[in-house]
Amino acid sequence: MLDQLGSLGWVVLALVFLGTTLGAIGELQKASHRYSSNDHRRNSTYRTRTSVMDTREQAFFLELRKQLPTDRYLFPKMRIADIVETTNGKGYRRQLYKILPKHVDFLITDHSFRPLFAIELNGSSHNRSDRAESDSLKQAIFSDIGLKLYTVQIGKEFALEIGRILSEQGVLNKA
Repeated sequence: MLDQLGSLGWVVLALVFLGTTLGAIGELQKASHRYSSNDHRRNSTYRTRTSVMDTREQAFFLELRKQLPTDRYLFPKMRIADIVETTNGKGYRRQLYKILPKHVDFLITDHSFRPLFAIELNGSSHNRSDRAESDSLKQAIFSDIGLKLYTVQIGKEFALEIGRILSEQGVLNKA
């Protein structure tokens, strides 16, 4: 069959081969770019957030960090399930599943990482019934374990609110 190809046939065959090869090389380059560690896949189900905190949370975090003594630690977006333990026994799994998706905006611990108190920032979304129900559950849990959960409304002066909380907790920055 190869003997029967004329000059034009060889040119066509060479072009097909070249096109296929270049196409394969292009696909390999795209694939290597798509899976590089510095770039996320375009068709991926997940991608990195631009920030783990919105601008109000960032502002509060920075002010809290500034006022917090160095022997206290600040943890943002802390899961409640990492702060409290559910009791073993009847309803254990139900109790656990109820708190697993919940978090507090900020947790303050001592130098041994023992939780001291938590802070929630509340904006207008907390007026929704589902959020109000979640806030009530959080308050009930923290009350039950004897840990104070402070609520700071968005729009309040963060520096003053933080000063009030730290003063009430007896945790003032000595600097």
